Amino acid sequence: MRSIVHPSRRLVSAEIADEVQEIVCELWELEPFEITSTSDLARYQDGPEAPVEILAITLELAFGVTIEPDDAATMVNLEKVYLVLEAALRAKRLAA
Repeated sequence: MRSIVHPSRRLVSAEIADEVQEIVCELWELEPFEITSTSDLARYQDGPEAPVEILAITLELAFGVTIEPDDAATMVNLEKVYLVLEAALRAKRLAA
């Protein structure tokens, strides 16, 4: 199932965005100043592990959401991570 996010209805606050950036920086072993919202996360991948899948699992645990594998695969930068998380948060809210 593909999720659609409407930009005018943002669910990710600045606080959540900061938390997501902190998680990304921790997983990729980066300092916050080393990454922008459009930085290609694959560029920072060192080994054969799949940090995007680990990121999806970490976000699921941190925010109590479900992220579909197809959506996780689109998380190539922070902007895309925010969009996927927004969709997951919206789905969680609708299911409640």
